[in-house]
Amino acid sequence: MIFFKIFVIVSCLIFPVYQSLYAQPNERSVSIITAALKKEADNTTKANLLLELALAYIHKPGEEKTDLDTALFLISQAENINSKILHDKSIEANTYFAYSNAYRERGDTKIGQVNINKAINIYEALSLPEKLGDAYMEATSYYQSPSRKDNIIILNYYDKALSKFKLSGNKEKEAFVLKNLADYNIILRNYGRALVQLNESLNIYKSIQYRKLHGVYDLLNLVNVNLGDYPTAVQNGLLAEKTALQERDTTRQLCTIYYRLALAYNKWYNYNSPEAAEYYKRALDIALKLKDYESIQFIAVSLCNQFVNLRRPDKGIRLISELGDNIKFYYWADSLYVFSSYIELYREAHQLNKAKVYADYLVLILSDPSKDLSDEQPDLAYRGLIDYFITTHQYKLAAKYASINLSYCLKNSNKSILAIAYSYKSRTDSAIGDFKSALNNYKAAISINDSLFNDNKTFQFAQMQVAFNTKQKEDSLKLNQRSIKMLTAKNEDDLKKAHLIRNIIIASALSLLIVLFAGYQFKQKSNRKLQAQQKEINHKNEILQQTVSEKNKLIEEKEWLVKEIHHRVKNNLQIVVSLLNTQAAYLQEGDALMAIHESRHRMQVISLLHQKLYQVETSSLIDMQAYISEVVSYLKESFKGINHLYFEQQIDSISLDISQAVPVGLILNEAITNCIKYAFPNNLQGNIAISFTKEADGNLLLTVADNGIGMAKDIELCQRNSLGMRLMQTLSQQLDGNIKIESKEGAMVKVCFKQQARENIAAPSENIINTTGDYA
Repeated sequence: MIFFKIFVIVSCLIFPVYQSLYAQPNERSVSIITAALKKEADNTTKANLLLELALAYIHKPGEEKTDLDTALFLISQAENINSKILHDKSIEANTYFAYSNAYRERGDTKIGQVNINKAINIYEALSLPEKLGDAYMEATSYYQSPSRKDNIIILNYYDKALSKFKLSGNKEKEAFVLKNLADYNIILRNYGRALVQLNESLNIYKSIQYRKLHGVYDLLNLVNVNLGDYPTAVQNGLLAEKTALQERDTTRQLCTIYYRLALAYNKWYNYNSPEAAEYYKRALDIALKLKDYESIQFIAVSLCNQFVNLRRPDKGIRLISELGDNIKFYYWADSLYVFSSYIELYREAHQLNKAKVYADYLVLILSDPSKDLSDEQPDLAYRGLIDYFITTHQYKLAAKYASINLSYCLKNSNKSILAIAYSYKSRTDSAIGDFKSALNNYKAAISINDSLFNDNKTFQFAQMQVAFNTKQKEDSLKLNQRSIKMLTAKNEDDLKKAHLIRNIIIASALSLLIVLFAGYQFKQKSNRKLQAQQKEINHKNEILQQTVSEKNKLIEEKEWLVKEIHHRVKNNLQIVVSLLNTQAAYLQEGDALMAIHESRHRMQVISLLHQKLYQVETSSLIDMQAYISEVVSYLKESFKGINHLYFEQQIDSISLDISQAVPVGLILNEAITNCIKYAFPNNLQGNIAISFTKEADGNLLLTVADNGIGMAKDIELCQRNSLGMRLMQTLSQQLDGNIKIESKEGAMVKVCFKQQARENIAAPSENIINTTGDYA
């Protein structure tokens, strides 16, 4: 789990949170402003041009002391003109604002902060909303520490700036502040508010046809990841990439986009995404181009870990060799997670002699009393050592470091790290034969993971509720504002009509006064009646809207719960697979080890089903094209040394309920496994064809065929003595279908059954579990 530390550090190093409104040069260059200044004779315009020129010098690219000295001189000239001739309070405030920028850039923050506070006071007194908004934005520059206190102060200034830009009508600055507000709310884990602010910022930018939207899309990606909405996160990450490339932005921000897009893919595909590896590589290329060595280090480690997850350690080893001296260490603790990654890389590549070099180095660091580990994360190094010692069968050393790691993690408040520590301790206890302790530690890990899962989902749900409530309040506020405007316009119209009536009454004869008064009374009565009717209509609309909203909420909660059930089932099956893998590590070749491998495949086939149900919008039907393709891919990866086999697939567009999809998946697993194991001895080349089609009579036909050596002549005897065969027969009966097994120029298994309505499909039969016999 080195990934989590890398994510936190890289977020701070290569992903800047704050972007000042004045971080770029003014639209008019120094030369243009200087030329205009030489021609200007009016003192007011001259003073303002001097201040504009000063800001242009302050924000020129690069850090030149002469530029700041020139800026301060220009500001003092404007100050002299105003104090001696103009006495203009707005120019005085502009002067303080410019001084704040100059002193802050020079590092004199105390003097700069005094000046921006003076500017704010004058802008408030003069009621200059846009200028005041700019001043609030400048004030945030003095609170850039990572402390929560500073972040809250910055949010307060942003809120003030936002209200002023809204009042002034400057849409671009309004959208910019909303984006920065979201950025800081992300830091404070207020993801619901951040989501609303980013969507509002995006809408405003689009309304003014602002094109550089990749920063907003990138932050939306980050928010969606933290809210668990990984498909939407990937979608926004891809939009960020597309927009950045359209704007030809190849700077550090594109590096940020690629890195976060890789994280989103990894979250979506449980850290096993080839797309993530590609985007890590793109981020790394930009970091190398910029010579950003700290970012290079972290991105390279992330990419190496991804290659381990993808079972391609050769690519990771090649990457380390190509980077060479580009991976630099600025602090001794960097080696804790870098070398841990190297250990995993060489361990996966079965180059244990090279892994030993880094393991020995980590042992020296962790045992060095001069190294203070309290502010670091040594658990990353401990886990790397434990994995290495287990692989090299040094179980006592593995148990020793597992105990040390658990002691450290018990002092740490991070639940996820503690759960991993208990899991590692369980593994090492099992390895040394202390099964009671292994079971207790395994239960502790499961308990913490369940707590984390519940806490995370509760937090995500609460954040989504905050986003929903915030959006509702903002929509209500906008509606009220529109209503106020309409009422104001109506009152103005009524006032004009009243003036006209008054003039008519004055000019008309007294005899018309009674008629006009009666008409006026009638009109008032009609208005009151219409208002009462309108009030009743509004009340009914509110009740209807509330009913619809509550109904939609219940539907969403139901869908959420169903998806979470599938997710939990998938996780539990993965735990069973992990337990089987752990047990298999300590067994010799034989029937027991083969039985564990067979059971692991069956569990994984069912797990894939529940994973797909969790990922799709509908929670009842399985897309068999995608599912069968994933089952085949999994089985190809699970068996080593089958490059001599070619797999053909012909799958129609068919969707099944899980009650039928489970038997189909298990039959497919048994049939393909038998083909791989028995049909092609001595690495005989051959084909395995898988088809799942809808026949003309409406029935579904599942076929698995090979061109291997075929089956024994007594097929019925094989079927009676083989667990795989008996299991396929039982499953076909559960489908109310027929199974046919042939041996002509190879072996062929055909299962024909009828696709049934969901309510007519029986629950999975217990016969699947109770079937006994030999393995096929």
